[in-house]
Amino acid sequence: MYLQRTFTGAFVFLLFAKEEHVHRQERYVGRFHRSIALPAVVTADDVRANYKNGVLEIHIPKAQPRLNRQIDIDFH
Repeated sequence: MYLQRTFTGAFVFLLFAKEEHVHRQERYVGRFHRSIALPAVVTADDVRANYKNGVLEIHIPKAQPRLNRQIDIDFH
């Protein structure tokens, strides 16, 4: 069973360059929306994200498998 997860966010990129005869200004503003299917159950409290050099890394750890548990059965 695959679980669908959606990531949304926004970004702003500004670039100002001024040289002797050139003045340039660029601006990128936008929103993004990505959905991916995860093949395992995840631990939402331990999700980490890092944005560096234009790359967004998202670390999503798998949830630990449930341990077997003992159930007492009453016999009559």
